[in-house]
Amino acid sequence: MEELLRCIEMIPYLDDSKLIGYLLSYDKMFLYQKAGYILEHFKDTLKLTDDFFVTCRGKVPKSERYLYRNLLREPHVLNKSWALYVPEDLRAITKKGAYYAE
Repeated sequence: MEELLRCIEMIPYLDDSKLIGYLLSYDKMFLYQKAGYILEHFKDTLKLTDDFFVTCRGKVPKSERYLYRNLLREPHVLNKSWALYVPEDLRAITKKGAYYAE
Protein backbone atom coordinates (compact mmCIF):
# COMPACT_ATOMS: atom_id res chain seq x y z
CA MET A 1 0.00 0.00 0.00
CA GLU A 2 2.84 2.37 0.85
CA GLU A 3 4.43 1.91 -2.58
CA LEU A 4 1.11 2.47 -4.35
CA LEU A 5 0.49 5.69 -2.42
CA ARG A 6 4.01 6.96 -3.11
CA CYS A 7 3.55 6.30 -6.83
CA ILE A 8 0.22 8.13 -6.86
CA GLU A 9 1.84 11.10 -5.09
CA MET A 10 4.21 11.48 -8.06
CA ILE A 11 1.44 11.65 -10.69
CA PRO A 12 0.65 15.25 -11.70
CA TYR A 13 -2.73 14.62 -13.38
CA LEU A 14 -5.19 11.83 -14.19
CA ASP A 15 -7.83 11.88 -16.91
CA ASP A 16 -10.94 10.78 -15.06
CA SER A 17 -12.80 9.83 -18.24
CA LYS A 18 -10.02 7.37 -19.11
CA LEU A 19 -10.05 6.04 -15.55
CA ILE A 20 -13.79 5.39 -15.82
CA GLY A 21 -13.15 3.62 -19.12
CA TYR A 22 -10.58 1.33 -17.49
CA LEU A 23 -12.90 0.62 -14.57
CA LEU A 24 -15.73 -0.16 -16.99
CA SER A 25 -13.54 -2.61 -18.89
CA TYR A 26 -12.90 -4.60 -15.70
CA ASP A 27 -16.45 -4.05 -14.39
CA LYS A 28 -15.59 -5.06 -10.80
CA MET A 29 -17.46 -3.22 -8.06
CA PHE A 30 -14.56 -3.52 -5.63
CA LEU A 31 -12.30 -1.68 -8.09
CA TYR A 32 -14.66 1.30 -8.17
CA GLN A 33 -14.84 1.12 -4.40
CA LYS A 34 -11.11 0.99 -3.74
CA ALA A 35 -10.07 3.33 -6.56
CA GLY A 36 -12.62 5.90 -5.49
CA TYR A 37 -11.56 5.75 -1.85
CA ILE A 38 -7.82 5.98 -2.55
CA LEU A 39 -8.03 8.60 -5.31
CA GLU A 40 -10.34 10.77 -3.22
CA HIS A 41 -7.32 11.49 -1.02
CA PHE A 42 -5.52 12.88 -4.08
CA LYS A 43 -8.52 14.55 -5.70
CA ASP A 44 -7.08 18.06 -5.85
CA THR A 45 -3.54 17.19 -6.92
CA LEU A 46 -4.75 14.77 -9.61
CA LYS A 47 -7.45 17.20 -10.77
CA LEU A 48 -10.21 14.60 -10.58
CA THR A 49 -13.78 15.81 -10.98
CA ASP A 50 -16.72 15.19 -8.67
CA ASP A 51 -18.34 13.25 -11.52
CA PHE A 52 -15.60 10.62 -11.27
CA PHE A 53 -16.41 10.02 -7.60
CA VAL A 54 -20.17 10.05 -8.21
CA THR A 55 -19.67 7.33 -10.83
CA CYS A 56 -17.50 5.28 -8.48
CA ARG A 57 -19.91 5.65 -5.56
CA GLY A 58 -22.73 4.51 -7.82
CA LYS A 59 -20.98 1.17 -8.21
CA VAL A 60 -20.13 0.60 -4.53
CA PRO A 61 -21.61 -2.69 -3.31
CA LYS A 62 -23.73 -2.86 -0.18
CA SER A 63 -21.35 -5.30 1.47
CA GLU A 64 -18.40 -3.91 3.39
CA ARG A 65 -14.86 -4.91 2.45
CA TYR A 66 -11.34 -4.30 3.68
CA LEU A 67 -9.13 -1.99 1.66
CA TYR A 68 -6.35 -4.58 1.87
CA ARG A 69 -5.87 -7.98 3.44
CA ASN A 70 -3.55 -7.24 6.37
CA LEU A 71 -5.57 -4.26 7.56
CA LEU A 72 -7.26 -6.53 10.08
CA ARG A 73 -4.05 -6.37 12.16
CA GLU A 74 -3.80 -2.56 11.93
CA PRO A 75 -5.96 0.19 13.46
CA HIS A 76 -8.84 0.70 11.05
CA VAL A 77 -12.22 2.37 10.74
CA LEU A 78 -15.26 1.92 8.54
CA ASN A 79 -15.58 4.54 5.82
CA LYS A 80 -19.34 4.39 5.30
CA SER A 81 -19.45 6.29 2.02
CA TRP A 82 -17.14 3.73 0.39
CA ALA A 83 -18.25 0.73 2.52
CA LEU A 84 -14.59 0.00 3.24
CA TYR A 85 -12.60 -0.73 6.34
CA VAL A 86 -9.61 1.54 5.93
CA PRO A 87 -6.58 2.77 7.90
CA GLU A 88 -7.39 5.54 10.35
CA ASP A 89 -5.30 7.92 8.21
CA LEU A 90 -4.40 6.67 4.74
CA ARG A 91 -1.90 9.44 3.99
CA ALA A 92 -0.08 8.71 7.26
CA ILE A 93 1.18 5.47 5.72
CA THR A 94 3.65 7.42 3.61
CA LYS A 95 4.22 10.26 6.07
CA LYS A 96 5.41 7.92 8.80
CA GLY A 97 7.41 5.76 6.44
CA ALA A 98 5.47 2.80 7.79
CA TYR A 99 5.21 -0.39 5.83
CA TYR A 100 1.85 -2.11 5.50
CA ALA A 101 2.25 -5.36 3.63
CA GLU A 102 -0.46 -6.30 1.17
